Amino acid sequence: MASTASLSFALRAAGSALALTLSAQAVAAPGDTHTLQGQARVRIIEPIGIQNVADLRFGRIMQPATAGTVSIGTDGAVTETGGAIGSTTTPQLAGGQGAGSFAVFGDPRRRFIVTVPLFATISNGTSTMLVDQFQWMDSFGFGFGRMDTNGVANLSVGARLNVGANQQVGTYSGTYDVTVLYL
Repeated sequence: MASTASLSFALRAAGSALALTLSAQAVAAPGDTHTLQGQARVRIIEPIGIQNVADLRFGRIMQPATAGTVSIGTDGAVTETGGAIGSTTTPQLAGGQGAGSFAVFGDPRRRFIVTVPLFATISNGTSTMLVDQFQWMDSFGFGFGRMDTNGVANLSVGARLNVGANQQVGTYSGTYDVTVLYL
């Protein structure tokens, strides 16, 4: 049977040998390491924004005996159907008829998506009219919008106004949403 002193000596020797073995594995010889720096980058871009420049204007329309429509194209062209004729022959006030106009601001040359509503309602307080067939065009043509080199894009919005037979006389107004989103 081994003595306590012999056992203690054996354990200390084994622990020292283990420590030397671990130390030898953990220490690298000079020249066995290399450090290289990586770079972290970020680009902060201007958030996309939109500003109303001009309202969508259907102008002055004579009260029709039968229902009809007045459409304003993105280029400002006016088309009339049904009983809603005469808006092109009715004297218009300055800025009477025209497409809506918006300025979009953001990251230069960046593409974006535009959404317009399916329809909106305008009202004179007691009577309403439906505005539908919204369409838009940016300064580069239909499709996705694109900022110019200064981070600006111009949008034109057109739509169709549905005028009822004997539509109540008055000034009608309402709002519609135009949303822009970076691609």
